[in-house]
Amino acid sequence: MIRFFLTCFAFATILNLAQAQIAWTDPTLVDPNQPVTLYVDLGQTMCPNIGIGNPTPSVYIWTWMPSENLASGGNGQWDNSNEAHKMTEQGNNIWSFTFTPSLAGFYNVTPQQAISSGLAFLLKRDNGNQAGVCSGEAKTEDIILPLMAVSTQDLQAADELQVSPNPATDVLNISVSGADEEQLHVELLDLSGRSVLRQAWNKEALNIAELAAGQYVLRLIGEKKMWVQRIVKE
Repeated sequence: MIRFFLTCFAFATILNLAQAQIAWTDPTLVDPNQPVTLYVDLGQTMCPNIGIGNPTPSVYIWTWMPSENLASGGNGQWDNSNEAHKMTEQGNNIWSFTFTPSLAGFYNVTPQQAISSGLAFLLKRDNGNQAGVCSGEAKTEDIILPLMAVSTQDLQAADELQVSPNPATDVLNISVSGADEEQLHVELLDLSGRSVLRQAWNKEALNIAELAAGQYVLRLIGEKKMWVQRIVKE
């Protein structure tokens, strides 16, 4: 009985998150070496009708980032999607897809690459050229979902990134070793995975005065490296 109520609570939480964003992952903090489930609320996309019909149409994920070199053999043809990319209907026009055997394995990339680039994808019917579904093709807009690592394992060493003060109220002072003078971007994500701030990092303090109080994940992103640390905004 307890497990039943926990399951109901978990699914209710998923539905509440869906009201706030188009896509999210379960778990929210991603281990790139484990399976990861992506949820998409088609009702919030520009083509909510691709998953509606009688019988219910099949919906597929087409994805190209963090890599187009997919272990599954690729997305398929535009009018004939790869059956390995078929999504699962969850109800309320919410659909899911699980990346197996792991996120890194699905995309044939390193764990760091699996996290640092985020997910880029769209959803479509098997035949994306099908007319009369939306204003154009039977597909959603391109969706890019930032990802948060469950830990800094498989990324850069945690002690290379120094952030202070933490907790902070107005500014964050950031320093990093091992960056090799490469161009870096700094990004803050809330705990639902949404990017709330992203900009080039010029080695100056980061102004966070306008952010709401709460926990965030700070990512310092280079071409081949990424540093991750949790911060608290008071």
